[in-house]
Amino acid sequence: MFDLFRQTYLKPYLQILESSPLYPLITDANGVVLSLPPIINGEHSKITLSTKNVLVEVTGKDREKTKIVLDTICTMFSEYCSDQFTCEALEIVAMSTGAKTVTPKMEYRTEKCSAKEMCMKSGITDLSPENVADLLCRMHLPSKVEGDIVSVEVGPTRHDILHQCDIEEDIAIAYGYNNIPKQVPNLYTIGTEQEVNKLTDSIKQSSSQTPKHLSSKL
Repeated sequence: MFDLFRQTYLKPYLQILESSPLYPLITDANGVVLSLPPIINGEHSKITLSTKNVLVEVTGKDREKTKIVLDTICTMFSEYCSDQFTCEALEIVAMSTGAKTVTPKMEYRTEKCSAKEMCMKSGITDLSPENVADLLCRMHLPSKVEGDIVSVEVGPTRHDILHQCDIEEDIAIAYGYNNIPKQVPNLYTIGTEQEVNKLTDSIKQSSSQTPKHLSSKL
C-alpha cells in the first residue's frame, strides 16, 4: 500500500506512519474503511452537497491538541446546522480498557482578573472596570464586573486564552494599539546581543556569503 502511495501526492505524509508498528484505521459498524488517518480519507465517507449529517473525527498523538481542534471545528460548523449552534456528542469506548469518554467537551471556564492590574500592564489608564468588560465582550469574552474584579468567561472558541496576559492583550486590541498613550519606560536598561546569537551569526557568515539562502535549520 505504501509503495502505491509513494507514486502519489501523499508521499510527503507517509513518514508519519512508516516507522509505526500499528496503523490507525477507522471503519463503520459494517467494517467499511472510512479513513487511514492522517494519510487519506475513504470514498465511502466523502462529503457531498447533499450531505446532511457530518461526523467530525480528529486523530492525533496529543490528546489536548486534538481536543482543541475538535472544539474549534464543531463550534464553527454549528453555525450552519439546522438547529443553530448545537452539535451531538459522541461516546468513545476504549477497546483496551473499556473506558468511556464523551466528546466534544465544549468546556467553559471563568478567569477572575483585576481590571486595574490589567490596564496598568496594558498601558491604558482611562478605563473603568465596566469599560474593560465591554471591550472583552467585543472580543467574544463575555465578562461581568464585581468591584475591581472582572469575571471573564472563556469558551471553547477561545483556546488561545491561556493566562491573564492573553486577556490583557485582547483588551489592548479592542482598545486599539494606536490609541494607547506612548510613555517612556521608568526603567533604564541596556540591550546587548546574547552570546548564543553571536555564535549562530558567526556560523551563518562562515557557512555562506548569502545568509538569505541558508536553510531553516541554520
